[in-house]
Amino acid sequence: MGYRFDLENRVAVHEHGFVVPIIDFYDKFGDYTEDPDEAVVIGMVMPPDGMYVTLDLRDLGEDDIVTTLQ
Repeated sequence: MGYRFDLENRVAVHEHGFVVPIIDFYDKFGDYTEDPDEAVVIGMVMPPDGMYVTLDLRDLGEDDIVTTLQ
């Protein structure tokens, strides 16, 4: 996919190094949550135009989601 998703730090990091903040988490019921452990969908504002996109984490491989980036 080109991104790794660090839910704890609320960022998506592209393989070329740029960072996109994760601004929203949604749980399995579609409700907003602050808890990254409950999140199944994330919302991000993508550069350069600021388009809001959502991404279902259940569609990703487990290697795409990390607890914290090092």
